[in-house]
Amino acid sequence: MKKINLAIIGVGAISDSAHIPSLFSIPKSNVVSICDVDAKQLDFISKQFSIKKTETDYQKIIKDPSIDAVVIATNAPAHCQIVLDSLNAGKHVFVEKPITTSLSDAEKIIELQKKTGLSVMVGYQLRFMPNHEKVKELLKKGVIGNFYLGHMRAETLVIKPEESLLIDYGTHFFDLIRWYFDCPKILSVSALVLKNSEGVQVGASTTINFEGDKHAIVETYWVPKWNWSNVNRSAEFIGEDGKISTQMSIPEIKLWRSNSRRDQIFGEKVFAPKEASNTYISAGDFAYRKQLEVFIDCLLNKKPVPTDAYDGLMALKIADAALKSHEKQKTITNLE
Repeated sequence: MKKINLAIIGVGAISDSAHIPSLFSIPKSNVVSICDVDAKQLDFISKQFSIKKTETDYQKIIKDPSIDAVVIATNAPAHCQIVLDSLNAGKHVFVEKPITTSLSDAEKIIELQKKTGLSVMVGYQLRFMPNHEKVKELLKKGVIGNFYLGHMRAETLVIKPEESLLIDYGTHFFDLIRWYFDCPKILSVSALVLKNSEGVQVGASTTINFEGDKHAIVETYWVPKWNWSNVNRSAEFIGEDGKISTQMSIPEIKLWRSNSRRDQIFGEKVFAPKEASNTYISAGDFAYRKQLEVFIDCLLNKKPVPTDAYDGLMALKIADAALKSHEKQKTITNLE
């Protein structure tokens, strides 16, 4: 069986908890080596997962002719140069979100990706959550008729201030709403951004108008003094014949249809997709594993990857437009 040989650059918390366990469970993946500038962390992960080949210099990793692709999970400001160097070294790339922290850097990646013909996939794993896949399937089937509004609200205890709330956290949901709406052209973005006394983004309400009379409101908030049991992370869609909603990382789905006698009498129907019923793996772990499985399958079968570099750029463009809209107190148009 043909396998994809991979190297992982950056072995912090996300690689430890998600990437490496996921790749080890995928038969067609082969983790050859790992890399991190933190030698102590590198040694810990090497022993934990019995990965013998390690490097503190990623340049040595990408020059290894046995490596087919790299998984990049460093801090986001470092993404651009590592992605560019990896592409120039002939390696396919899976890079954790956000693709970069600036539009110009993301555009450089897209330009080089097109030139090399290699794949660049961005790690927006929410697209692969079984509940989101099921909700999108039901929306396409017309269970609530023509749907016109998507509303996402997401609170978090943790952000990376150097990346900002909009880039580190908001881009998750900007990508997700584009995917739900099949990535139509964005007509305009307007936003209100809240900052604390130190000038750090702590909240944002972003309105996105899409071609085809579809609209989205994406609310993101940083609430560091809360606990995870108090946060609201949900997605709801309103249509002519009802509404459907789900949590971001919990598989429960709620559906109410105005043309259903059952729903009118008993209220909304609550259910979960069958893919979320695996007692051995959480829905979140399922999503992390599936996105890497899809990445590997695309490489083996020479197919385009989902959540590609352009998707990464567009999520950044919405974040950038939201901040500009707030600062200039005007609606931003012509994103594409």
